[in-house]
Amino acid sequence: MTLAHPLGYTWGNISSPCESLRSVYLEQVILGGVLEGPVVGMVTGFFFGLVSFLRSPIPLFKDPLVAFVPRILIGLTSWLTYAALRRVNRDVAAFAAGIVGAATNTVFVLTFGIWRQDAPFAGVPASVIIVAVLPQAIAEALLAAILTVIIARAVDIVRRGLVRAPEKKSRDELPY
Repeated sequence: MTLAHPLGYTWGNISSPCESLRSVYLEQVILGGVLEGPVVGMVTGFFFGLVSFLRSPIPLFKDPLVAFVPRILIGLTSWLTYAALRRVNRDVAAFAAGIVGAATNTVFVLTFGIWRQDAPFAGVPASVIIVAVLPQAIAEALLAAILTVIIARAVDIVRRGLVRAPEKKSRDELPY
């Protein structure tokens, strides 16, 4: 969460051929929920919304409902998903949390934008918007899911103090 606010100002200025590569801010909110719980996830989401509200040139994100609510919900839905699946498998839980977090942002931003007819959605049929955004949403969800698994696993290893593989056999019993 410490990096959330500065990254919102720096990463947002980096030009990227694929918008999914700029989803590092979204990933921070997902990881906040997965690794630290719903409060940290929602607070990080608030800062994500604040940066969107203050910096976005798109009129859609000047609406507080669109800028804050979806971003705050990312941390909550990511945590709920991870908490529900954690006992099954931590990697599956992290993967699902990444997809759910990214989907939460996409679904709520699109829903609020279409419902309020904010620019750039004004006068455009919902079906056209959904078809146009779907490839981007899928790429963003997959990227978030993969990054969540990798980072959550790494943090888990460091927290548990597992810096090497546990010994199953003594050195004398090893085949090499």
